[in-house]
Amino acid sequence: MKPAEFDLDASQVRHWDLDQLNESVPLDDQQQALKEDLVWIELARGLSVDVGWYRTTFIVFVIADGDWDAPVQRREAPTLPDLVRELHGALAFARTVR
Repeated sequence: MKPAEFDLDASQVRHWDLDQLNESVPLDDQQQALKEDLVWIELARGLSVDVGWYRTTFIVFVIADGDWDAPVQRREAPTLPDLVRELHGALAFARTVR
């Protein structure tokens, strides 16, 4: 999965490790690539999108003004296809904030 697959506009991709994951391989066989820090994208207006793996699911956070303790949105995705959908959704949501 590459950043170019997502509508990132003028966003800054600060961290991207999703390219280490393969949709055709079960997640159980990719444990070495599953970690809390998979994606960090800085968007306009002080927003960020963060993706991490938390034990059994991916979690996508939309963060405002660096307040990581109080995300403005949290989305869960148990599979890679779900993650693609939820990441697209989080990015679309972030464009509507403020």
